[in-house]
Amino acid sequence: MPDQAIDLYKTNAALALEVINTAIEGTARLRKKQFEGEEEAREFQKRHARSATEARDAQGLLAAGQGAAQEAREKSMHYWGEMFDLIVEIQKRLCTLME
Repeated sequence: MPDQAIDLYKTNAALALEVINTAIEGTARLRKKQFEGEEEAREFQKRHARSATEARDAQGLLAAGQGAAQEAREKSMHYWGEMFDLIVEIQKRLCTLME
């Protein structure tokens, strides 16, 4: 009986370690994606600020603003779609481990 208890303890410890490692890996991937998003946002702001300063009149400034808004909307949808997919993948992995 003690051998079975030790084996069960080892199995549970291994599973707990695998769950912890999976969670840490998932968190690292999310943080990496967040950092990439922040870097892209900085570049986007620089590029569109430059484009706004290059506008020659109100129409040019309006066009630059509309272009920036459209691009921001597209990039945001893409970013959050990727984040959602990543979170779902992490949750699936964790649920599989817990079954």
